[in-house]
Amino acid sequence: MLTLAVLGARGRTTNTHTETSNKKKRAGSDEDRFSFERDRFRAKLCHTLLLRKPAAALLCLIRSQECAYYAPELCALAQAQHPCFPHKDHLLHSIEVTRKTPPRLRLRLAALFHDTGKPATRTYSEKGVLFHLHETVGADLTRHRLQELGFPQTLTEDVTRLVAMHTRANSYSSQWRDAAVRRLAKDAGHTLADLLLLARADTTARDPGLARSIATRMDQLETRLGASPHTTPHRPVLNGHEVMQCLQLGPGPLVGEAMRFLLAHDAELQQLEKKEVQKKLIAWHRSQNS
Repeated sequence: MLTLAVLGARGRTTNTHTETSNKKKRAGSDEDRFSFERDRFRAKLCHTLLLRKPAAALLCLIRSQECAYYAPELCALAQAQHPCFPHKDHLLHSIEVTRKTPPRLRLRLAALFHDTGKPATRTYSEKGVLFHLHETVGADLTRHRLQELGFPQTLTEDVTRLVAMHTRANSYSSQWRDAAVRRLAKDAGHTLADLLLLARADTTARDPGLARSIATRMDQLETRLGASPHTTPHRPVLNGHEVMQCLQLGPGPLVGEAMRFLLAHDAELQQLEKKEVQKKLIAWHRSQNS
């Protein structure tokens, strides 16, 4: 009887070890499956963002079950409207902002996630719908989601910074002191060019007059950023005054367009002599007027 009891105990022990081993294998298999599906969604998101015309594909992806599981913050942008306090459709707005930006992953991720803090911060008052500090909440959500999706840490931090700062550039006015302009550039760091592009794309006003007014403010900000010698260590090779001298222009929107050209090609132009940069700028300017 003792022998049978010992054998039974050994059998139970063996079964327990086998069950534990099987559970570990299943857990490992589930984890591998999750990682594979997550990576596949991340690749699909990146591919969609880099399309020349991403709007339709983005809308389809965000409305999918995959997105609801792996990036619920994006699905939450399609928030139901309050009957007494209507506001813009944040999902369609975010997709439109993404469409208006150049197809670069950092910039388009920031454009897509820039308003993800609005659903959690929506409040109502006699002034209408408010989204106080939505950029701060959105930055936290963006960092968490990009980390969960396995994006590189450097890219995650850059996108998070753009989301956190996207309202600052849009709040620019001619009343800003030079110190405030320098502080904006310092805080944006190497993401400054993308921040300015995001701020312009975030303007989806239907009123032509309002749209022109906002564009003029952004032109002024870019001119001041280019003219300041202490805005950012990654400033363009030519500042605003040098651009005006080179192209024989006065202050205005054309200077802002030229500064955007310099910022967009900064990595290439930084390797050239100033005379070569001026030649490229003149050639670009002529191509715009041809």
